[in-house]
Amino acid sequence: MPQVAVKLVSETESNYFKIFILIFNISHQAVGIKFDDVIQPDHLRYTLGLNMSKLTSLKDKGYDPTSQTFDTSLMICLLRNLAGIQITNELPLWSELTVGADLSRIMTHRKYISNSNDRTLQNDKFAAIWKEIEDAVIRLSNEKLTIDCSTLQTKNFYVDDSQSIYATIQGWKRLVQIEEKRRCKQI
Repeated sequence: MPQVAVKLVSETESNYFKIFILIFNISHQAVGIKFDDVIQPDHLRYTLGLNMSKLTSLKDKGYDPTSQTFDTSLMICLLRNLAGIQITNELPLWSELTVGADLSRIMTHRKYISNSNDRTLQNDKFAAIWKEIEDAVIRLSNEKLTIDCSTLQTKNFYVDDSQSIYATIQGWKRLVQIEEKRRCKQI
């Protein structure tokens, strides 16, 4: 039986896929880990209750609040407002290694990549964003996501899978647009 050649996507297209997955999947997990470190899961409902007057616009009834049910923007908003972590809407200097700087990096690159109309990412841009986000993810997750980052960085993407990946990316982009409309401000 003849072997069918499996074609890989281009390197620049693969870079785009990897950054999207790093930002929207792995960094989301890292933010959740840090969120649970700062606002203990057993105390989340109590913490939200204490701050209800501040959080009226963030309240959602009908489920037990956990970091697993929160999106990245909401967790960052809560960390900013309940834990007092300084998070900016600008890319911090590379030398700033605080939790707030790492969360700012994730939010800034998340916004950049989700608003990009390109479906590729050149190697130099990829390397710069990857290093910055990977380092932030590793710090925020207390190194728990190091293997996930390494695995993703060496992953191959195939042409046959690209349409489903693009569909997922479009869904993530729509989510970010919705989140930006309800952007959390410092209360």
